[in-house]
Amino acid sequence: MTADIAALVGGSSVILFDFDGPVCNLFAGHPASRVADTVRAALAHRGVQPPDALRDAPNPLRLLAWTGEHRTDLLPEMEDVLIAEEVRAAEKATPTAHAHEAIELACRTGRGVGIVSNNSEAAVSRYLDMHDLTRYVAVLSCRIYGHPELMKPSPEPILKAVSALGSKPSSCLFIGDAVTDMEAGIRAGTATIGYAKHPDRIPGLEGAGAGYVVDSLRHVLDALDSGGALR
Repeated sequence: MTADIAALVGGSSVILFDFDGPVCNLFAGHPASRVADTVRAALAHRGVQPPDALRDAPNPLRLLAWTGEHRTDLLPEMEDVLIAEEVRAAEKATPTAHAHEAIELACRTGRGVGIVSNNSEAAVSRYLDMHDLTRYVAVLSCRIYGHPELMKPSPEPILKAVSALGSKPSSCLFIGDAVTDMEAGIRAGTATIGYAKHPDRIPGLEGAGAGYVVDSLRHVLDALDSGGALR
């Protein structure tokens, strides 16, 4: 562990985690591509075909964003379809190594803990409840129903969590696994750590301005463990 990550973690009174990636593999047992196909089928049932670029896209959030831009009349229905699929996925999700321990230790060392996610609050809550993590997480700032335009890289979900925890961005650390997470954190004014769950993610996270990049949440856990309680 280097002094850089120790300073990032040790100097933060609030630690915010993205959900899918840093906390769990949300779609491990119910693949994102299957969820996207379900959303596409719901659109097709309404006589709507997304553009060619989204015809086979495996990311359901891109389909939701497209619906929000082009078919607002169908947005509530597509939100409901996606939420149901995300909850199903949450029930089969697999934990990210060391993530649960990091969440618990962050709370036990006096830090505010929040989840900031483009996924639905219903899915995040279901996962936290199943894994006995709800008691450690003070704030959930998830996708706002009917407003996909406010998903990250918008800084709004992070700023909402920071405000709910009574903190300020400069005292917070956001841990995410995507370029859009780093962009959102930087725009919100928080420190950032990029979690590279695959080596090919490292250049993108570094290029997006991550304060530090780790290939395991073990580094965050070690930083919390060595830093002791927040003063």
